[in-house]
Amino acid sequence: MTGTFSFLDRNMSAVDDLAEQLEATSIAGPLSVPFNPSATLRWKNFELSPVPRFLFRVYTPRSDCSTDEECTKSRDAANNLRSARRDIFQTTDCAATAKRIDDHLRWRCCERQDNLTSWTSSLLFALHYIFYRNSSPNDGLPMTDIRICVVDASRFGRQVFIRDMDLMTAFSLYSQSLARFRTLRGANSYYLGEYMSQGSLKIAGKCQCVSAQNLIDRGLFSLRAEFLDACGNASYGWAKPVVIARMSLDQEQQQNVELEQLEAAIHIGHMFGRGWRLPIAVSLVALLSGRLDFSVIQTIFRGERGFNGT
Repeated sequence: MTGTFSFLDRNMSAVDDLAEQLEATSIAGPLSVPFNPSATLRWKNFELSPVPRFLFRVYTPRSDCSTDEECTKSRDAANNLRSARRDIFQTTDCAATAKRIDDHLRWRCCERQDNLTSWTSSLLFALHYIFYRNSSPNDGLPMTDIRICVVDASRFGRQVFIRDMDLMTAFSLYSQSLARFRTLRGANSYYLGEYMSQGSLKIAGKCQCVSAQNLIDRGLFSLRAEFLDACGNASYGWAKPVVIARMSLDQEQQQNVELEQLEAAIHIGHMFGRGWRLPIAVSLVALLSGRLDFSVIQTIFRGERGFNGT
């Protein structure tokens, strides 16, 4: 019987390897790997938070993860590792997995396995991150090489994305460092609205991607004063300016938003095409400092240069 089981085990392993190879070379492209804690007894009753409809990702040729308009791949997926096709909740070594999550969230630069790709629900954070990548000594790429991608999460299957706080909550028991980071991120204003996907995620037909230079050419600097200050300024940072901008948005403003700013938001929104342009324009208007006059916004959005439908 032992010999029989050994034979079956070897053949089942061969079948698994063949299935993985076929999946990797499938004409249909790589499949997403959903987060499924309920499939494991340890997290059977663990519930995931709802995911916002639109998520953003800023990427460059030097990004840790591989991203284009067809697909985004984690570091493991880009290196064609077997771990790229395995749900993180299937781990048999929770401590090692918790460390990988901690390394990913803290942006540790080291040779490591990493099957996560980061997104954000905060357009303000994504825009500031563009300037950071442009001026950072470790990146410093021109704006034409920096792109922002927006995906419509409702067009994907269930649990393709996970909130960072959920993932940290699930694994913080196995890492003191991760537990401390969860407390830090959940207790102050530096929360980034981070979400993650895993493995290879086919985004073609479910996303829109534009270059940072195109955003600038269409009036990005007119939306917020600090955008121009941040551009090319290596000492400007990105996390603290986001916090400051959020505080200014919470304060009562005495003046109305300028017409030029509303038109810039519409002009940028048009780049994203039908079905995307209105949500993007509205998201940009929400970042403006000043009092929003609904009647004026409605007139501008429905005007000659506005939107007839979405």
